Amino acid sequence: MNPNKYIRKYFFDTLTTDGLSVFDSRKGLDSQNFYVLLSTQSKIKEKGNKCSEYYDCTINLEIIQVSPKEGNAVSRVALDDAEEKIMDAYDSLAIENFNETEKNYTSTDLVTYGVNEIIKRIIVTINFKLYEQ
Repeated sequence: MNPNKYIRKYFFDTLTTDGLSVFDSRKGLDSQNFYVLLSTQSKIKEKGNKCSEYYDCTINLEIIQVSPKEGNAVSRVALDDAEEKIMDAYDSLAIENFNETEKNYTSTDLVTYGVNEIIKRIIVTINFKLYEQ
């Protein structure tokens, strides 16, 4: 059983319930300037036993805020608040059909200055080991 879809479903459902706009891989055509992307995933299938498979999984979530370059550049408080919601989801991690054995959380804060806009991001990397129930 491939855990990737269950991982994305967990974070999408949990974070949208918490009021965040969440997109899988890329934002749609709407003009939102604050959202979360479920950007990339990786997994390593490890040797399990005859009853279940083991996976070392990683997902990157990008919290993105776009603001005009001119005028008030907007604070990063909304980014920090969104990261707290991701941290809560991490603390309560429950992936359907799988049990977790270990987990790790890291984040990186990035700012990109474009010609007309400022893009502020927090990239969260969550790594965990799962085994099938």
